[in-house]
Amino acid sequence: MSVQVVSNWAHTAQKFAFGFLIVVLVALVPKIEHRLRLSKIPKFLAFTNGAPEHTFYAKYAMQLYRQAYKKFKDSIYRVKVIGEPECILLPTKFLSELRR
Repeated sequence: MSVQVVSNWAHTAQKFAFGFLIVVLVALVPKIEHRLRLSKIPKFLAFTNGAPEHTFYAKYAMQLYRQAYKKFKDSIYRVKVIGEPECILLPTKFLSELRR
């Protein structure tokens, strides 16, 4: 009788594990898809050279955006300063598509 109980328990655990795996996959797929889409946008990365990130960003933000604009003039691009949120920038020619 105990062999049957262990067998039932193993079968139940197997079902639970499979169900849990499905739920985790369903929850992670949108996040993975979002990151894959973002990874296709070119990135302009700036290093702070040891300065505090917020100070560096406040002091050099205009220069960073100008450099990035020169590099990616006619396309969407990302600007990332280590320790600060990532910004996605796009040229004005794409603004009409955003209004739709």
